[in-house]
Amino acid sequence: MLDPYILRPPTLSSNMMDSISDICINNLVFMDDSTLVSSSKAGLEHMLSITEEFYALNNTSANHQKYVLITNSLPLTTTSTISPVEFHLSLSSLNEIPSISVTPLSITSSFCFLGIWFNIKSSRDFVKNKSLVNVTHLSATDCYVATRSIRSLVKHKANFSRSLPNPILYLSHALGLINLSSHLVQCHVNNLFLMANSSTSLIQRLFVYRLMLIQFRFLIPLSPLMVDDWSLWSAMTAFKCDYIACTIASMTSTPFRLQHARFSSATPDLTLLGHTPLYTCMSPHVFKACLKVLRKCHLYYLSQLIAPSGSHLISWTAYQTTYLATLADKRGCSLPHKWYLDIKANITLPDSHDQLLDRFVCPPSATSSVTLVPEVTTTQKNRHWLVTLDGSDSPLFGKQLSVQPKKDTCMIVHWISDCLSSTGDVICLRPCPGCDAHVPFPSANKYTAVPPRCTFKISLLKSLILPTDCERIRQTTMEVTSPYSWANLSITVIPYCRHLDTLPNFSFSSSVVGYDSTVASPSLELSTLSFPVPLPSGSHY
Repeated sequence: MLDPYILRPPTLSSNMMDSISDICINNLVFMDDSTLVSSSKAGLEHMLSITEEFYALNNTSANHQKYVLITNSLPLTTTSTISPVEFHLSLSSLNEIPSISVTPLSITSSFCFLGIWFNIKSSRDFVKNKSLVNVTHLSATDCYVATRSIRSLVKHKANFSRSLPNPILYLSHALGLINLSSHLVQCHVNNLFLMANSSTSLIQRLFVYRLMLIQFRFLIPLSPLMVDDWSLWSAMTAFKCDYIACTIASMTSTPFRLQHARFSSATPDLTLLGHTPLYTCMSPHVFKACLKVLRKCHLYYLSQLIAPSGSHLISWTAYQTTYLATLADKRGCSLPHKWYLDIKANITLPDSHDQLLDRFVCPPSATSSVTLVPEVTTTQKNRHWLVTLDGSDSPLFGKQLSVQPKKDTCMIVHWISDCLSSTGDVICLRPCPGCDAHVPFPSANKYTAVPPRCTFKISLLKSLILPTDCERIRQTTMEVTSPYSWANLSITVIPYCRHLDTLPNFSFSSSVVGYDSTVASPSLELSTLSFPVPLPSGSHY
């Protein structure tokens, strides 16, 4: 079928054959959104004149009301109503429109050009808000409010009563409206499932990393996939901004759960060993208020705060400066922190000298006759001899050089001993000539008159003061002796250093911190459970 246009030769060419009086052409034009760019208003008027002539040639009509104008000629501080801009076009035989009026976009508005979003003020707020919307969960209340007008319109058009229960509208054999809240949960859960079972190893590792980060951020000692009640964290800003945490929490309102199909190096068991998660024995408001302090101390379980006897809470005197900086009043008296007082009030018997309630008692551990004091120095004075453990649980000894109180670390001069080969003998220390643990400390000469050969950094939270027969290292000091043997010290040092070893492990290895094997892990043996749904090969969850 031909269009109604008939083009005659004089319109096209002057040298065409006279025998051809006219030519019939099938002329179809498909128009999409076009963009005209000019550095001046006169340039835009010239281009708009050409477009109007083009529309006349091709029998095309343009809706001028939908024209959008973006200009940077407006003041950046414009806050009043923006007036339309009048474009005067050139009249011709093909253009009979003298002018077009277009209202510019506000300078605070953003627009998309060739798939890229722009903002005249160079503001990033739109991009941030758009990204936030894409990864933000709308609550059931938000979804209800957003679809309220649609439900009212449907009830009105269908002659339903306004009191008709909304769930009837969602029935598939009735009107079959989409429940926005349920639909969003379905989309988010589907995205999470695809992410967890991605065939790309990088995505798998990132998913495990995010689960570990959620554990650390909210002090959850087991895998976030195993948490059934997220009400304790749901009101936190950090939780609302965490897409994966919100998605896992939204699954609790559905009959579906995301569980480990099998544990491997790529999908390790994230449950940390211990008993009684700390958030279960604290008041919710105190736990949330002290979350940052507890996270700094890496406190996940109540078992980290129980004395070796298993029947008493560790006294505040022993832990006040081990877990956090000293809280002292004007007279220098240290005061218990409210998280400790809250735990004590919830788990101990009144007037019982910190004796635990029966349900919190755990099996006793080995005890030592040696009592060591935690290293609590926060100044450059009173430097002590310290003992701690390295990565293989071997003892490390040294003399304190300098302290970094904000990081809870200190630099020490490394001294070595043969205590592992003779655990029953008293510990004799000698200067380390230099080893792989050495970390250069250029300013060491400011703190000691004897240039050290080997220095490195250790954590104050995992160090104990070692009694010795030498308070100050001199040029003639070649040996330092402690009155204790490693057999005696190890019973105190090893459990103490491991007390704070419940750290967020982001290494993607399946290893976990070793604890007493008599303490039961709260993790489920999911690998031994039978799954009613056959899992495709390569699925991890």
